[in-house]
Amino acid sequence: MISLKSLVNRKKGQGENYKTQGGVTLKLKSQLRLLVALLVLATSTALAADQASSFHVMVEQQASVVRFSVQGANAISSQVEVFSLNGSRIFDSGIVSDRTVAWAMTAKNGRRIPNGVYMYAVTTRDHSGHVQRKKGKIVVRNGQTASVQQTSSPPQVENGPTQAMGPARLEFVDKNGQELTKLDLKSPIFLRLIDPSQNVNPRKKDKVTVIVRSVQAGDQVSVTLKETGKNTGEFRGKLKIKQARVNTNNKRLEVSGPDDKVEAQFNQLTATLPKGINIDKPGEKAKVTIGPNTQILDDKSSQNLMPPSADTETLVFTQITPALQNLKPGDIVAIGITDSTPNGLLRKVKAVRTDNGQVQVDVEKVAFNEAFPQGHISVDRDLIQDDVREFTPMFSGITLKPMKTRKGLTPDFTLDHKFSLDFDNVLYDRDGNKGTTDDQVRISGSVELTPFLVLDADWSCCSPVPDYFKASIGFRQSSHLRFDGKVNFAFNKSVNIAHFKTYPLGGFFTVEFTLQIGVDGNLSATASFDVNQDLTLAACIEYKDSWDNCSQADANLGIANDVLQGNVSVFGYVGFHVYLGVLYEFAAFKGTLRLGPKIEAQYPGRPRWKLSFCVDFPVKVTLDFLIDEETVWRDNLFNWCKHIQDAPNSPPSVRIISPRNGDNLAAGNSVYFQAQATDAEDGDPSWGNACCGSTFTWTSDRDGIIDTSRSYTFTTPGSRVITVTVRDSDGAEAKASVTVNVTIGALKVTIYRPTSGESIVKGQAYLLRGGGSYDANAGLELPCDRLQWKSNVPADPLPLTGCSVPVTFTSSGPRTITLTGIDAQGASAQATVNINVIEPKGTLPPVVQIVSPDVAVWDLFNAFCPSGPPCSGNKTISLIGKAADPDGKKIVEYRWALQYWDSSSNSWVIWKTFGTSPSVTVKFDDFPCFVDFNGDQHRLLFSATDEDGQTGSDYVGIKYSCVP
Repeated sequence: MISLKSLVNRKKGQGENYKTQGGVTLKLKSQLRLLVALLVLATSTALAADQASSFHVMVEQQASVVRFSVQGANAISSQVEVFSLNGSRIFDSGIVSDRTVAWAMTAKNGRRIPNGVYMYAVTTRDHSGHVQRKKGKIVVRNGQTASVQQTSSPPQVENGPTQAMGPARLEFVDKNGQELTKLDLKSPIFLRLIDPSQNVNPRKKDKVTVIVRSVQAGDQVSVTLKETGKNTGEFRGKLKIKQARVNTNNKRLEVSGPDDKVEAQFNQLTATLPKGINIDKPGEKAKVTIGPNTQILDDKSSQNLMPPSADTETLVFTQITPALQNLKPGDIVAIGITDSTPNGLLRKVKAVRTDNGQVQVDVEKVAFNEAFPQGHISVDRDLIQDDVREFTPMFSGITLKPMKTRKGLTPDFTLDHKFSLDFDNVLYDRDGNKGTTDDQVRISGSVELTPFLVLDADWSCCSPVPDYFKASIGFRQSSHLRFDGKVNFAFNKSVNIAHFKTYPLGGFFTVEFTLQIGVDGNLSATASFDVNQDLTLAACIEYKDSWDNCSQADANLGIANDVLQGNVSVFGYVGFHVYLGVLYEFAAFKGTLRLGPKIEAQYPGRPRWKLSFCVDFPVKVTLDFLIDEETVWRDNLFNWCKHIQDAPNSPPSVRIISPRNGDNLAAGNSVYFQAQATDAEDGDPSWGNACCGSTFTWTSDRDGIIDTSRSYTFTTPGSRVITVTVRDSDGAEAKASVTVNVTIGALKVTIYRPTSGESIVKGQAYLLRGGGSYDANAGLELPCDRLQWKSNVPADPLPLTGCSVPVTFTSSGPRTITLTGIDAQGASAQATVNINVIEPKGTLPPVVQIVSPDVAVWDLFNAFCPSGPPCSGNKTISLIGKAADPDGKKIVEYRWALQYWDSSSNSWVIWKTFGTSPSVTVKFDDFPCFVDFNGDQHRLLFSATDEDGQTGSDYVGIKYSCVP
């Protein structure tokens, strides 16, 4: 964007002393102490020919406002406008129904107006629709007591805008209305026409057309100026202008160079108002001595050149122009940047001839110093979108977004000079099928960059290299890159996505850069991540007696949304193919820049990933000031990676496998807790087993810490929240919770010994064995201290408390043994057996007792697997029993056996024998699979037989759940 900057600031009005002449003087006491002198014009005429003026305007100041009052007219509405002397409206009340309008002596922006003379216009409308307008002047001055004077002459009534706007004039102004004298690339340029005669319709905003042309380039455009308000006579419009070759097909005026002039002409009233403007570009300077035989072709001639080859010896122009007719052998022709000469052209003329309306010029190569013996050029500025002469998207999905604007302004008032591009591209597709994504590498995102150029060159005659040369191209870049890859191989791929071209200083400087995106690296699994990057980079070479690398770079990066699995090494970059052609290509700077983030990751690993910023920029510089004497310099301006950051420790993630949320658990049954955790640094401590430095803790909001063996039996009913906490080796934690409900069934009591109808010998020790349990709660047993044994025979040594109690009956006869259980919740249950105590006679069987396991019902799984699965089949447990014969006879046989209840024979059947001694060792694998939740269908039997053949036994129930 090219804009104007005013060199001449309009001075604020200093005002003059005004004296009152008769009339009434009104003293005011405002803190601003403004002096408002009112000068009212002398005559008035009606807007309608048959309508005489019939109203007066009373103007008075009160405090910090000026009041305009309409008097003596049958007005139904009024409007007050205040103008500066150049015709710009600074106040407009709009049409109001009130006859009095107050003006706070401020402009549209709310600021106090400066001292000076201002014009006002008061417009009224009556019931018949007649409109009348009166005008006058106001003088504003600070520092004195204000006074108001009414003149005896009536104000003038008019149709059009005030004639006090002065003679018609056309001028170039900036956005604030200040007149311009030269071009400035950083500000907009406007045309302003002040001509009341063009106010054709006072009720509409009129338009006029102004012709603007370039004196040297010959380009011209039509600019439409629009009236700034209804009935003002001031017109304003914006002019678009840039330095380039002539292109008459657009609406932008194009000029040839710093010596060009721009003229505007308004011919609607056959009045010509030219205004010459010298072009001066900030950030670009050129002082070049042109050789006496050097002819710089005008744009009209250059546009007619047919594209030449690099080694052409004849230039062909399709039209004859005066400049071409004036060429002669020995002249050096300099052609600026055109479609045919994209980098400019410099050749010496050998011969000129005309043929069929064409001009053919035989040429040969020429040394740059011969055409331009000495000079200095410099460029030091940002490249902006208006500089771009060519923008070529080179890949689908690439867009160049418009620059942002401040609220309420047109796009020409830019906030910044950023180029913004969006992209989303699959760079690698192993099978070529876009529908399958598990073999692709995709990079997407956006880039905002501000290129900037620095070029300094000083040269003098006959040297193969310049006296001083410095070339730098840099970028201030903000980018967001998204990488997604699901591959298992190495890759290196880039694509060019857009091409830019611009020409600072005309043919003295050509800039081209091609933007690319790419990836270089390898994956062994899956990777996706976002990288935000802010960068300032200047690739720079300098020559002063010797070459020097003056490059600099600084970058800030951040990574987010990373999912990295397996081994990852990815360099995702934004790249630039850069070409700087300087001095008609007698100096050239070429290189390919790659810059961006590099991610190295290993899963699992500590740290999870490493982020670096890498830059690589090999360049080639050639200088060819003399014919066939080329100086070449090659170097890698950047070739390094800077470590930015390591991934912070990431907390583990965990989920509960068992129990599940909402599960109903039976009190007394073993519950096995399982959780699966993932930790990027420590690995995967799964199924609740601590791994790689990670630990698990299980808790219940009602029961506290749960056994970390992951097996637990709830003994009380009710809802509870189960939480597992995983802590990794760096102290980071993750939690997961489920809610379960523990239920409890009806209490029941079972007498295992004696059995119903059993006969017990009087005076012989006997072991009563029983237990309490719950329906549907096989693992929940009533504590032994809540069981009580009773007999209906008062002489018996009962009651006794316990699961297993020894008793010796001292009297014979039948009796009923009762076992009562009462749990903590107050529930109770009973069991009874009828037995018969007999007198001792003959030989008696041995008295037998199982010492271990000392339980009424033996939980086989908990006995062998107290920590839960997996269980070792080789784990051993000792079975211990004892036996004594009341007759003193010798025990000749012991037996440990597993029995099951055979419902068909209504008897206990031996399934497996474990040993034939009072004490045996058994393994978990010695027991076959069976299912018995309550231990009333299977039992462990211990028996002893004496030498008389009498057998005594004891047993405990076995509960087990095993599916073969």
